[in-house]
Amino acid sequence: MDHQDKKCLLREKLKVERVTPQRVLIYDIVKDIKKHMHVEEIYELARKKYPKINLATVYRTLKEFKKAGVVDELHLEQDHHHYESA
Repeated sequence: MDHQDKKCLLREKLKVERVTPQRVLIYDIVKDIKKHMHVEEIYELARKKYPKINLATVYRTLKEFKKAGVVDELHLEQDHHHYESA
């Protein structure tokens, strides 16, 4: 799927007009890694490609993705939420 297709998919699922590069990056990370990850892992991978990304952005984006059914949130450890592609 190319970049424009991903943006269209996210616009449709998230019901938003604007899809930021950060949202596309987080989507790519969750889709490409075939395991569940906690937020800090996703954040560290995102920082490699987009060094200015903020941890709060990752949390907020994953919350939006969960609400839209893009990711599943798993409770595998008491204090950590893990995410994987839906």
